[in-house]
Amino acid sequence: MNANGSVTPSEQAINFMYKCLQVEEEKRIQWDDIYAHPLFGDYFSHFLEKNKNLEDKALYLINNLRQKIHSTNTDLLELFSHFDLTNESKLDIKEFE
Repeated sequence: MNANGSVTPSEQAINFMYKCLQVEEEKRIQWDDIYAHPLFGDYFSHFLEKNKNLEDKALYLINNLRQKIHSTNTDLLELFSHFDLTNESKLDIKEFE
């Protein structure tokens, strides 16, 4: 706080606001960069680690599924149509019960 009672934002805060307020979306800060921005220190580190673990698990499952589909010569369209009981070209949880 200054002598006159005003608050001067830190360089990190100014940098963060500048990145958030970009008019062009492709120049604006992305979510991953927000979580990792130095302004927040390690505040989001637990979230980022948990998110990374979930991504790793999802990739592992996807790769295993791909290998299984390939090794069994599974026709995905045929399999999908088997579960699409309403013929709406979409699946909901009730169709798996």
